[in-house]
Amino acid sequence: MEKEQEFLGFSSLDELKEAYLALAHTAASAVKEEAPLCDVPVPQYERSDWDERVQAFLVAVPEGRNYGKQIAGMLARDENLSLKPNALELALIKLLVSELENAGNSHERAKELALTDPEIKDAVIKEYLASFDRRVPKAITGGGSTVVTPPKAPKSIREATQLVKQLFNN
Repeated sequence: MEKEQEFLGFSSLDELKEAYLALAHTAASAVKEEAPLCDVPVPQYERSDWDERVQAFLVAVPEGRNYGKQIAGMLARDENLSLKPNALELALIKLLVSELENAGNSHERAKELALTDPEIKDAVIKEYLASFDRRVPKAITGGGSTVVTPPKAPKSIREATQLVKQLFNN
């Protein structure tokens, strides 16, 4: 009994050594083939064929070049995503969805700022007021109420002549 405990359940030291070397050889083979010795998942970016997979992705989806840093960051942060065989495609989809959501929120954010930030609110109001005609209409009074009409300005020499004649005839 004591002998079994001494050699961790093996009958001799040579048998224990032989089992250890066989296990080491199996582990070395598994690393070479990238087949995990046990069911420990490996992120896609740690695989030996990662560079080829990235190149194939960029050929299939050239727009992916514009998101390279963001995809890499997402894969580094999200372990579950990095374990999936289509990690690159999924990361790009997540980024594009996020951009679309942010684009929709930017309109709401602009509206919120226009209503709450005094400087932005003043600038919007000034721009709005500047869009109106600055001429002030003249007021016509009579009968207890005021009617506002736009000033009558001649648009041609003929109209100007008629207005002068009306002024001198009345």
